[in-house]
Amino acid sequence: MKRFLIVLALFMLTSLGCIAQGRRAWDTIPKGFDKKVIAFIVEESLENDIDPELIFALINEESEWKLLPPSKNRNGTYDYGLMRLNGAYIDEYIWRYGDKGRKYYPKTNIYDNIELGIRHFAVLYRECNGNALLALYSYNCGLTRTLEGRIPESTRNYAMAILTIYDPSFFIGTD
Repeated sequence: MKRFLIVLALFMLTSLGCIAQGRRAWDTIPKGFDKKVIAFIVEESLENDIDPELIFALINEESEWKLLPPSKNRNGTYDYGLMRLNGAYIDEYIWRYGDKGRKYYPKTNIYDNIELGIRHFAVLYRECNGNALLALYSYNCGLTRTLEGRIPESTRNYAMAILTIYDPSFFIGTD
């Protein structure tokens, strides 16, 4: 049943819903971008009960759909891939969210980067009781800072940029 819903969602995203409703997050995907990667994002998002549109908007803000080069943070660490996973935490992401016994290369493998990034975001989303704004804050500046209310202005701007192109009205979930 879940596989059917994923296929149905892909059909709706590519041929009906996004185009017909002028879905702006979908429109940020560059023309000619690998359809297998887009399908993987949709599938991984739905498997984690996250709206793919929210992930599209997040990727657009994080990396503008560009794979390279890694971006350097003010603290000297680097962020990698479409999901811009912080290099200082990649081993933790693999340990927490990876499938046991499988090797992950999220700095260089687009699918590993997306899988771990979406799983990380899904955990934050659940920790924030399904509040997309708080989950975005957490993805950008950390869950602890978010829950303590210590959210930098740059993080507030980051989240608002994502939410201006994200329309949650289309997502129906996978239950």
